[in-house]
Amino acid sequence: MKNQIYIKSQKFSVEEFKQVCIHLYTMPSIAQHYGCSVSTISNKIKEVFPFLPNNQRTPIGYKLLELEGKMKCYVCKEIYSFDFYHANTRNKNGLSKECKSCSSIRATSQKKRDTNKRYSKSTAGKSN
Repeated sequence: MKNQIYIKSQKFSVEEFKQVCIHLYTMPSIAQHYGCSVSTISNKIKEVFPFLPNNQRTPIGYKLLELEGKMKCYVCKEIYSFDFYHANTRNKNGLSKECKSCSSIRATSQKKRDTNKRYSKSTAGKSN
């Protein structure tokens, strides 16, 4: 793996390029950031990270985070290690897409909605 890469005659460290890829997540947004085409970014990623799987539908940020044992929560958009996610065998990587804290908040609000629904249907909740 190289230490430096050149994009549009500008030199960047591999670590800096990796952090931009993780932060911006998708190739079009990375290309826009650097002011170049998506194919240029795709070629640079293949050059710097030749070991990454070539799945076109998976965002590059997701692939790089997965190598570090981390994932981005789909709800709060924060990056956490795999320990902060519940197991979910339906997903490709075996983890849920939302972190444990977002999952807990969602479960609590769902429980409140169910309680309110039951109360409004009961005789005590109906007013004449």
